[in-house]
Amino acid sequence: MAGRRKSYGNVKCKRIYPTLNSAKQISELKTIAVQLTQDQAIDLAKKLLAATQQSKLIDVTGFRLKNLISVTSPPTAGTSIVEVKSR
Repeated sequence: MAGRRKSYGNVKCKRIYPTLNSAKQISELKTIAVQLTQDQAIDLAKKLLAATQQSKLIDVTGFRLKNLISVTSPPTAGTSIVEVKSR
């Protein structure tokens, strides 16, 4: 049975590039970018620090439709999920 991911929270961001209306296909993309305000960057840094203190491997996922970044640990057996919404 696959385990659950532990969430260290989500950070709302100003924009994730490439945007959904980008002319390039996903297979053509070599980079991504995230635009954050100062407060959003500090919030993301805190979540990354918390995650790395508890896990040697973390996942950072960007959701372009919601302009949201999620910080999680990889799936492990018996790990509970805690969701924290950022301002």
